[in-house]
Amino acid sequence: MRFYRSILTGILVLVTTFLVSCGGPNANVPPPTYTAAQLEQIQRYAPMVYEFRDRLKDIPAMIGSQEWTDIQSVIHGPLGELRRYINYTARNFLPNDQRAALDVAKSLFNRLEALDQAAQSRDTRQSISSYNAAIESFDEFLELIPETTEVVS
Repeated sequence: MRFYRSILTGILVLVTTFLVSCGGPNANVPPPTYTAAQLEQIQRYAPMVYEFRDRLKDIPAMIGSQEWTDIQSVIHGPLGELRRYINYTARNFLPNDQRAALDVAKSLFNRLEALDQAAQSRDTRQSISSYNAAIESFDEFLELIPETTEVVS
């Protein structure tokens, strides 16, 4: 009887090993791609995001001339709509990209708040540091915007 148990155990181990090794994910599943509707929505909001990025180029000159009120005005005025447009854009990303985009956006907004605080305290060094960090986060977000060639027909 012991002999049969060891043979049965060996057979079960072989069958289990075979099933586990052959039961992987389907390799024929295509990677997720953007639909035409998603790309249309992204293309609708992305130009405004790029425009906001261009608007940030004015800040280093303001820091250099210590125009602290103007820096705060740019952050709260023209850049006040930035959060909305970034969220609208990121909402149409693929799930993995969307998660990354929202994390980068959160970092960007934190860095803009730090720039605002530095301008409020009239700290040139911290303003420059916060500005550079915000630009870095902004560019990271812009890299996540998909190319228009990724459309599903």
